[in-house]
Amino acid sequence: QSIHSASKVVVCIPPAIPSISSPTSTDCENSIFSVTIASTESGVAYQLLDQDNKIVGPTILGDGASKDIDSDPIPLGTTALKVQAFKFGVSCTIVESNSVSITINPSPTISLGPNPSVLYNISAQTVNLTFSG
Repeated sequence: QSIHSASKVVVCIPPAIPSISSPTSTDCENSIFSVTIASTESGVAYQLLDQDNKIVGPTILGDGASKDIDSDPIPLGTTALKVQAFKFGVSCTIVESNSVSITINPSPTISLGPNPSVLYNISAQTVNLTFSG
C-alpha cells in the first residue's frame, strides 16, 4: 500500500467532424456510391452509414489526406449517406459528418414479347425479339 496520489483528469479528444462531398445523387438499386471525405485524420477510422445508422460500406483508416470510401451495393429505400469517425478502443470519440441525400430508383425491367423470329443464314443467324421496358 502507498499514499494516494493526486488525481489526474483524463480528457477524451474526439476526431474532427468529417466533411463529405455528395456522390452522384441518383442511381439504381444495388449501385455502389463513392463519397469523398475531405482531410481525414491519421489513426482515425471512417465508416459509411445510411440514414438509419446502418453500416453500408467498409471501414477505412485516415492518413491525413482526402479519401474516397465506396459503399456496398445500396438497396432501394436508402435516402441518405453519412460518415462516422472514431478512434479504436475509445468509446467517447464517435462523431458524424453532414448527411448527403441520394435517390435510389428500382432496377429497370424488360418483358419479352411473344413469337420470336429466327432468320437462318449460312454466315450468321439473326434472332428478332420484341420487348418492352
